[in-house]
Amino acid sequence: FLRAQGTASERNLAYAEMRLIAVKLLWNFDLAFEEECEGWDNQKSYNIWEKDPLKVKLTP
Repeated sequence: FLRAQGTASERNLAYAEMRLIAVKLLWNFDLAFEEECEGWDNQKSYNIWEKDPLKVKLTP
């Protein structure tokens, strides 16, 4: 998006399509955290956040 010469309407259309895909994933699948990701909300944060992987299981 940073280097594209497209118009704002093209960019807005792309964002709308990405939102639609995300909503369809959330609507059609049940999300559950993997057991190894328990306690992900207790991550350390300083000036830079140490992000641990957040593994999610999708089941139809």
